Amino acid sequence: MTNVISIRDKINEKMNLLEKYVELNLHQVEHYRVQKLLEEIHKYYSLLEPEDRQYVDVIDDIVGRNNDKWF
Repeated sequence: MTNVISIRDKINEKMNLLEKYVELNLHQVEHYRVQKLLEEIHKYYSLLEPEDRQYVDVIDDIVGRNNDKWF
């Protein structure tokens, strides 16, 4: 039997990874890694739940500004 991963599963996996990166403060010290993940997530942006979109937008803004403050 083939292991099929749904788009929703991929999105959830990437969102969980983004949350982990932020918890580890990688958005501060390895912002390029977080930026790469954000680029992958943006491919699915229209499929994100509204709260996930908001979270992605906030992290994208922080990484884009290379800000070292997390609110």
